[in-house]
Amino acid sequence: MSDGDGRGQRIEEMGGQLRILGEKFLLRTREQSNQLRQLLTEVAAGHTGALARLEEIAHKIHGSGSMFGFTAISDCGGALERLAESLAAPTAGSADATANPAALAQLTALLGQLEAAVEQALTR
Repeated sequence: MSDGDGRGQRIEEMGGQLRILGEKFLLRTREQSNQLRQLLTEVAAGHTGALARLEEIAHKIHGSGSMFGFTAISDCGGALERLAESLAAPTAGSADATANPAALAQLTALLGQLEAAVEQALTR
């Protein structure tokens, strides 16, 4: 076997490993969407600290989704991250995020989009 053949086989093996890691990411993200739903419930109940945890999980989904080439998932994670960040650090005189039904609805909609993107990627 020539060096070219060995290199090609290693590349194929790495591609297979990357596919396995990508699938694990999708399954983990599906589980994390349940955590995100719970955090949204906590935010709606007045626990603003849950926004920081939501932002942290969304940040990881955003970055990992991008790394594995799941653009729609990454985009949803990034949008969730940015919105949670902006709500967690309200400007002077702005309403508390927990008392902002429009913001909670937007977070819920983004989470729904994330869940749909994960399910779509899992069925491919």
